[in-house]
Amino acid sequence: MKIEFKKQLIYWANIILLTVNVTFFIFLFPAGKDEIPTRSETELSNEFIKNELGFTDGQFQLLMDADREIQYKYQIVLKLLCQNRYRLLNELAKPYPSEIQMDSLAEMIGFLHRALKKQTIEHLMNIKKTCTPEQTGRLNDIFRQMLDMDHYCPFCKEKCSVTQKNERYPVFFPYDHEAEAKMREQLGQH
Repeated sequence: MKIEFKKQLIYWANIILLTVNVTFFIFLFPAGKDEIPTRSETELSNEFIKNELGFTDGQFQLLMDADREIQYKYQIVLKLLCQNRYRLLNELAKPYPSEIQMDSLAEMIGFLHRALKKQTIEHLMNIKKTCTPEQTGRLNDIFRQMLDMDHYCPFCKEKCSVTQKNERYPVFFPYDHEAEAKMREQLGQH
């Protein structure tokens, strides 16, 4: 009985280590990143915004200047995320991973995800500040398209038009504060 248990344990340990190794190599060597682009990803992203919103060259330059600091912070956060994910996988690969260490790493990764979202919000606010009132309307349309209202609004899919869905969105998806409170309680946060 003990030998069978050890075989099963070794089998599952090998599966986990194989998964960790494959994930690590996929993460380190992503496909399609062999060539270095001639323009920064931020500039390419902002080029899309420029074209979609009809920014002038002056508006585009204003946005690029405003996003320079955001891009710098974003790159730092991405590097830290990579390092902490690696540390978490490394801890998981140990014969007896430390729950305390993994909890600490999970908390750090969560903090870094929040930092990424904050940089994204700052970038979107920079776009909004750069827009004329007409461009702001178009930007809001782009945001609505990104939400894909038909996918995220099943309650009124057949009951109202896209315009009505956009107006009623908060009604159909009120934030579930109770679920958040339960999650925080389970995680020991208040």
